Amino acid sequence: MKKIAVVLFLFISLVAKSQSWQEGTIVLKNEKQLEGLVMLPVISKDYLTVNLNNKVKFKASKKSKKKKFTEDDIKRIEIIKEGSKSTYVYLPVSEKKSEVFEIVIAGGKVNLYARGVSMTTSNGTGTGVASGFSVGNYDEFYVKRPQEEIASPLVTIRISKSFKNRAADYFSDCPSLVRKLNDKDLKEKDIQKVIEFYNTCN
Repeated sequence: MKKIAVVLFLFISLVAKSQSWQEGTIVLKNEKQLEGLVMLPVISKDYLTVNLNNKVKFKASKKSKKKKFTEDDIKRIEIIKEGSKSTYVYLPVSEKKSEVFEIVIAGGKVNLYARGVSMTTSNGTGTGVASGFSVGNYDEFYVKRPQEEIASPLVTIRISKSFKNRAADYFSDCPSLVRKLNDKDLKEKDIQKVIEFYNTCN
């Protein structure tokens, strides 16, 4: 019991450290814009059950009082990264749950979204935050057509189905893309090219 408590404490501490304040803007659903410091929620894919907060935190300045916003409040979040702007939205991943993702590709037949996740590992020497497959520091990729209610996973930190099989199923209406996936001309590391190919597929 003591060991479980220690692992749980370390996990929560590591997740907390992975969160950080960043310059950005929250655009509310009433179109009001809040400019200042934004902290995005960290998603956990751990086998430990931890109820992490899925709210976006905001401060007008370092010394300002912290406010919290949910998907009911937020239209989008704009974060400044190394001089460029990244846009985040709450994306429905099930009928009852939406989580924060960065928009990678938008405006086509299918949109691509990405996020980083936290996960603890125990190898006998301790506990740490593990990260799965990553392209551009992302761990998970989801896709969603404009008419779809729920986003579909293509790459996840917990591998339950291969990228090739997931992508071949999802993009089955584009035979030329499925052939490239089956022939390994396009692989998991080419995920953005896969989306671009599909968006021009006839």
